[in-house]
Amino acid sequence: MIEDHRHLDKLLFNFLNEKDINESRILFQRLRDRFDKHFRIEDEILFPLFRKYLGVEEDTGLITKRHDEHNSILKLLDMLFYFLNTKNSEQFIATGHNFKKFLSKHQEREDKTEYSLYNNSISISDEEWEKKIKSIYGMSLDEIEKLRRI
Repeated sequence: MIEDHRHLDKLLFNFLNEKDINESRILFQRLRDRFDKHFRIEDEILFPLFRKYLGVEEDTGLITKRHDEHNSILKLLDMLFYFLNTKNSEQFIATGHNFKKFLSKHQEREDKTEYSLYNNSISISDEEWEKKIKSIYGMSLDEIEKLRRI
């Protein structure tokens, strides 16, 4: 998942720095799709494992906070797309700057907290992980890794 964060960063950089509006729209769709899938992995795989590890059925404060952050990330991303389409470059640049800062803090928290816990305390078999990832992405982990290199 940390590698996925780095890939999202790369996609975001490409989107924010693209000068051609039509190419920006294509990059936006790619970025939005990746965020949706990344959040699905957390919502459908990692958060349930976290709840099971804690022995709770409802989302805890930490999971609720991450859900709220995910919603904020998607709203900011949609605002960027709006400013791109309305050719409001000043708002696009300002929102892009705020988006990068918010996303960076969010990723840092996940990398240090949840992902560290998942890696050290919560286990899922490689086979089960592969199966769940394929159900979300529609492709294997190897295929996803090849796309990250593009």
